[in-house]
Amino acid sequence: MEALLPFIVQLIAGAIGGNAACAALKQHAINVVARTIAGAIGGVGGGILSTLAGLVMARAHR
Repeated sequence: MEALLPFIVQLIAGAIGGNAACAALKQHAINVVARTIAGAIGGVGGGILSTLAGLVMARAHR
């Protein structure tokens, strides 16, 4: 379960970010489901890229 938690956090944060970005850009009317899915994918992708770039430290062994 601990390995799945960061993935779930990235999904939720991305979904919230996608909805917030769409609310800020009122010019583009996008369906709520579409922007939530796009945000979730972006959140996971951003999490993976930041980990690969070394911006986020991986959890050390206990």
